[in-house]
Amino acid sequence: MGGICAYCGYWYIKSIIFYRKNGFDFSKNFGPNVYWGSYAHDRFLAKPKAKLFIAMPFAVAISSFLTIFFALDLMGIIKHCVGCGRQQSADYWRRSTYLPVHDPAEDSGADGTA
Repeated sequence: MGGICAYCGYWYIKSIIFYRKNGFDFSKNFGPNVYWGSYAHDRFLAKPKAKLFIAMPFAVAISSFLTIFFALDLMGIIKHCVGCGRQQSADYWRRSTYLPVHDPAEDSGADGTA
C-alpha cells in the first residue's frame, strides 16, 4: 500500500510542478492516464484539469489513509475485529442444540489432581 501511496504522491507533485511551470495550461496531458471507470478507453480518459484537481488528490488521500490504517493495525495500535461473532455464534449453537460443554477442569478434579 505504501508503494501505491508513493506512486500517487510522486505523480501528483510532478503534475503540480509541470502545470505551474506552464502557467496552468491544461492543453497538454501530463502524467499517467486516469480513467473514470473500469474501461481503459479514450472516452473515459480524465481531462488534465480534472485529473490534477480531482482524481490525483483523491488517489493520494485514499492511499495515504489506507497506508496509515494498515501501519497502525500492524503495530497493534488499532485493534480490528477478527471473528467478533465466532464465540457468540458458537455459544448459541451449543445452547440451541444442547451439546455438552467440555470443561478441562473436570478431567483433573477440582483441586487439579488426577
